[in-house]
Amino acid sequence: MSESAPVDDFEKSRNIKTIVIQLLLGIVLVAVFYVIYTGLMLITPEFAKIHRNFGVELPSFTEYIYKNYMYYPIFYYLAKVTYSSYCLSLLFRSPSWKVFKRVTIFNILLCIVVVVVTITSIYYSTFTIGAAI
Repeated sequence: MSESAPVDDFEKSRNIKTIVIQLLLGIVLVAVFYVIYTGLMLITPEFAKIHRNFGVELPSFTEYIYKNYMYYPIFYYLAKVTYSSYCLSLLFRSPSWKVFKRVTIFNILLCIVVVVVTITSIYYSTFTIGAAI
């Protein structure tokens, strides 16, 4: 009976360590996504101002992104909700790196898609023939 106590303590400490690591990684990743989405929200209107100052009309794709860039916080809150729900689930069941990796991969892919679409729309007018200033 006394032999199982150290094993139980080891398992508990290992379980707590895993939970803490996953919680901290979730917090760091939410902060990274916040910086990325906030940066995109600040960059998009500046590019529109630059185009207006040069008297160049924005392409329709870029104009669409410019008109809708204020919806970027939705993607940040989606990342925040997925990590928060995962962290809350840690309270009721044991941690799973598999689920954490799925949540992280989903959020990273979503972030990559948003960044690529935004950057493409911003530089679209630069890459079109005849739009060079």
